[in-house]
Amino acid sequence: MDPRFYLLPSLGISLGGQFFVFFQMFFAYTSDFSNYVQEGDRKFTRFLMAEGSVYFGAVAGSYAGGMLYAHFGYQCVFWSSTALNLLGVLYVVLVMKMNLSNIESKGNIFSIKLLTETVLVAFKPRDRGRRALVLLLICSFTLFEMPFPVDDTLLYLYFKDKFNWVEENFTNFQSLWTFSMVIGQFALTPILTKVVRMSEPLIGIFSCVSKGSYYLLLASSSKEWMVYVAAMVGMEGGVGNIVSRSLLARLVRQDELGKIYGLLAILDASLPFAACPIITNLYKATIDTMPGAFCLLNAGVLLVLSVFFLAIYILIRVYKVPVNNVDHHYTI
Repeated sequence: MDPRFYLLPSLGISLGGQFFVFFQMFFAYTSDFSNYVQEGDRKFTRFLMAEGSVYFGAVAGSYAGGMLYAHFGYQCVFWSSTALNLLGVLYVVLVMKMNLSNIESKGNIFSIKLLTETVLVAFKPRDRGRRALVLLLICSFTLFEMPFPVDDTLLYLYFKDKFNWVEENFTNFQSLWTFSMVIGQFALTPILTKVVRMSEPLIGIFSCVSKGSYYLLLASSSKEWMVYVAAMVGMEGGVGNIVSRSLLARLVRQDELGKIYGLLAILDASLPFAACPIITNLYKATIDTMPGAFCLLNAGVLLVLSVFFLAIYILIRVYKVPVNNVDHHYTI
């Protein structure tokens, strides 16, 4: 078969917006559901559980896919994936309530006006410092997502050149890294929120420190075991974008949340085009002297992001910015 035919399945995924749209609408629905059942300030917990379930599914899928491939080959993996996606569609159609916010959609979804409103909603005037917070949180989300396309492009090459890894080694590492973040989200973060009483911006800073340490250890690792230690050190590294989404969901009106998350999806989808050429050239220039330079750059991005979260924390504390939750106010 002509290899180009393998590109055909990607057309449907691409036209649907891939995971960029799925994740943003996934969290928009989670926010709507939290308001629908009037949970008050449990929205962050809902977001935590939602993203944690995604990571848990990724770990389970990695192992299940590997076993299916080993025993039955590629076709069994693809058919199993198709069946699971079909079950997801059926669950959405038969179980999920389609419009929790009771906001009727107006106009054409391909409208230029709608796209303009999506981009400009972040700059809309808001009272008591909300606009500054919204812009800071959008920038924070974008910065936090920046290392992901870099990892997708270079991390396997880095391990392959440094430790002579094959795909199996890299898959095992990714499984541990993902499982570590599941532990961070379901075990460590609840302790930070319920026991330590740490506010969400401070959890964001802690997440940046955790993930930044992960990248620093990867860049300086000389033994394979150090890479796995790095994966455990970074267990809280998946919470930063949950903090941004959760605070945004409380700062904007519910009828604006879809546009805000749509803007996040646009920025998320644009990141590979902006970051990958730069980081690839950096890797080529440093491959003989410091092949882990891209990890150091990622750590630097997370350092900047921690400053953003600190600014968010200060804004909320000093100006006592109210963060709305259904029908009451919650101030960090």
